[in-house]
Amino acid sequence: MPKAGYWTNLRHDGVAFVPPYQPQGLRLRFKNELFSLGPLAEEMAYSWAKKKDTPYVKDSIYADNFWKDFSRQLPAELRTASLKDLDLEEFDYRVDYEKRQKERLSKEEKKRLAAERKKAKEALKEKYGFAYIDGEKVEIQNWVVEPSGIFQGRGNHPMRGRWKPRI
Repeated sequence: MPKAGYWTNLRHDGVAFVPPYQPQGLRLRFKNELFSLGPLAEEMAYSWAKKKDTPYVKDSIYADNFWKDFSRQLPAELRTASLKDLDLEEFDYRVDYEKRQKERLSKEEKKRLAAERKKAKEALKEKYGFAYIDGEKVEIQNWVVEPSGIFQGRGNHPMRGRWKPRI
């Protein structure tokens, strides 16, 4: 008989991973020359473009920290540039296009898509959101691995803007 507070059997299906970024072939421009990027650099540039209309991009620490990580993923000839030297027009256009597509959906279509997302999330939660401890079903709070992205932090966190890599 186990001591009170101790368990003898644990069954858990692991954690759920967010699907990886799917490269879209987006390019950036530097001095009127287009550059193709690797999948990680493209994902990073896309994430930056999604922040373009936010106060984050005006924060020098946020931008500098992002540049430190982003520049390492760029082609060698771009590493001496600065973030301001790069033209991310294709990325900006893609982000704006996706926003417009969402805005154009009818209320019914938005509800249908929300219901599909909810159903998929519930299915994932049923598989990954619970553990069985000595046969008893116990809910797990954090069962989805955080996706890669730009670290936001809270307040003036010194690491804001750094890239959180995919696990």
